[in-house]
Amino acid sequence: LEVLTLDRNATVSDLSVNALINMIKQNNTLKELWVQDCNLSEKGKKKLHEAMGSNKHLKLVTVYAKSSQ
Repeated sequence: LEVLTLDRNATVSDLSVNALINMIKQNNTLKELWVQDCNLSEKGKKKLHEAMGSNKHLKLVTVYAKSSQ
């Protein structure tokens, strides 16, 4: 598994953050984790971003990039 998309998943909340952090720390193959439009607070997103330091190959996507048209 290289990409995990949890977008628009209401069950992904701050209660899920510790489980996601454990996955980030232990996973060797995941390259992208998408968690846009979930029930994560800014504090939860910050904790996820901080955990990214333990997995340098993983990209965390928490917001959609705005289109430049």
